[in-house]
Amino acid sequence: MRAVKLLSCIIVAVALAMQIGSSAYCDDNSVGRVLRRMEGTITEVDTFNSAIAVQWQGADLIGFNVTTFIIPDGMQFYKGTDKVDILDISIGDPVTIEYYVDSSGTPKMVRMDINQ
Repeated sequence: MRAVKLLSCIIVAVALAMQIGSSAYCDDNSVGRVLRRMEGTITEVDTFNSAIAVQWQGADLIGFNVTTFIIPDGMQFYKGTDKVDILDISIGDPVTIEYYVDSSGTPKMVRMDINQ
């Protein structure tokens, strides 16, 4: 069963990595979880705690919210077709994030597109 999950992750990661401007990551913990999607702007990059904070507009279209996402080990980031390091990500970069919420309520990033 674990081999099937791992193969599924590899297939998904390869398919996502082939899309221009995207970053893909898949781990056993994300398999079978409900993925959510959010668009926003980076407000903080915390390399020490492996986290990125993103500001996004709420459903009421009036206020803004900030959500901090945990960056999983092995995450790769791309701007367009260029692979970039986490240190190359800037506050104010527009992003689209796919994530899931783990059992402790922590949002964990699965994919992040840095929109140009």
